[in-house]
Amino acid sequence: MSLPQIRPTNATEWINRHDTFKQPIDNLFDLINGNTGNGFDDYNAMTNAIQAFLGKAIAENKTIRALGGGWSFSKVATAEWILNTKMLNMLFPIRNIQSLSPAYNAAPSNLLFAQCGNSIQELNNWLKQNKRSLKTSGASNGQTIAGCFSTGTHGSAIDTGSVQDFIVGMHIITGPNDHIWLERKSYPVVSGLFIQKFKTKLVADDELFNAALISFGSFGFIHGVMIETTDIYLLECYRKKIPIDNSFRHIMETLNFSHANFVPNGNERPFHFQAVIDQYNLKGGAYATIMYKRPYKDDYQPPVVDFNKA
Repeated sequence: MSLPQIRPTNATEWINRHDTFKQPIDNLFDLINGNTGNGFDDYNAMTNAIQAFLGKAIAENKTIRALGGGWSFSKVATAEWILNTKMLNMLFPIRNIQSLSPAYNAAPSNLLFAQCGNSIQELNNWLKQNKRSLKTSGASNGQTIAGCFSTGTHGSAIDTGSVQDFIVGMHIITGPNDHIWLERKSYPVVSGLFIQKFKTKLVADDELFNAALISFGSFGFIHGVMIETTDIYLLECYRKKIPIDNSFRHIMETLNFSHANFVPNGNERPFHFQAVIDQYNLKGGAYATIMYKRPYKDDYQPPVVDFNKA
């Protein structure tokens, strides 16, 4: 049995994941969950530990930033004290309908409450085992979920929004003495029972939720998030060279595929469409990546990649 820890590493320099800059810091702290055998108790104990740490920072006049996967290309995420959240990766599946608001119409299995340090890869691994999927994601999977959506990471689907659009609730530690559960008033998700389990208080406000959603950490320490997932699915993928002509321009301007007979599945609207253009060789056409969403089956055959071919 162990208690939560906020452990100093005594690092005085921080380098982002892509090695694009170095930044002097006063210290880097690793946040480590306790392990008492009760997930709710361990999560709540970490909430208390973070609050106490915020109080210490205020008393010593130190600036703080939470660190996710280190994916940022900008120094905006740095401060005097950096909190490494990557080990805060508990998951809480919603199995009890009593934890949900009566106004929430979907099944509990649609929802997953994730502690802030879970990476996109960790979420994908868990969801696949449970026949679920994220609604969309960016091009990488190393970001933590809190860092991913709170910095405005893009999505990859035509008719599904970006990563932040499947976040339906946030547990935010706002100071040494307060922490809240924030969700939209127009889209209630959790019940009073859920609020009691995490010993917080409900704030239901659309404008405040939208402001806090992509806030670069400025609204407080995002300790946990409620994710709305979808059924697991497969992607049928193609890459094709397409002439940059009027038909191509019509798709790029309108996303209307009703007359797109030159793409693999004709007029079927794809799940994902991406075009890469060499501005110095427009006559060479665009390299288009087209993906169609398909029902999942356990016996599907993944493509074999032959690196010996050009």
